[in-house]
Amino acid sequence: ANYACFVIFIILRIFLIIKIYNNPVPVPTNEYRKIFEECAALTDTQVSFSFVNVLLCTVRFFKFYEFQPRLRIVNKTLGAATVHLFHFCIIFFVFFVGFAVLGNIIFGAQVRDFCS
Repeated sequence: ANYACFVIFIILRIFLIIKIYNNPVPVPTNEYRKIFEECAALTDTQVSFSFVNVLLCTVRFFKFYEFQPRLRIVNKTLGAATVHLFHFCIIFFVFFVGFAVLGNIIFGAQVRDFCS
C-alpha cells in the first residue's frame, strides 16, 4: 500500500509538470485562474496521498516494536484498548462537530473566521 501511494504521488507529480509545460499562458489573459485551480487540485491530491503514505508508515512502525519487551507492552495495551479508543473517537467527533456548528451559528455573522 505504501508503494502504491508513492507511485500515485509520482504519477500525479508528472501530470502536474506536464500540465504546466503544455499550457503556456500568454501574459494578458484570464485563463490563469482555471490553470492554477487545476494545478492546485493536483497538488492537494498529492498531499492527500502523502498523508496516507506517512500514516501507513507510522502504523507499520508499530509492528517493529515487537522485539523490545517494553514497547511490546505498549502495543498490547493499544491493541486491548482499540475498541474503547474507537468509541471515544466517535463521541469526541460528535461533540467537536456540534461545537463547530454552534460556533458557526452563534458567531458566523459577526466573526469573519467563522463564516464560510
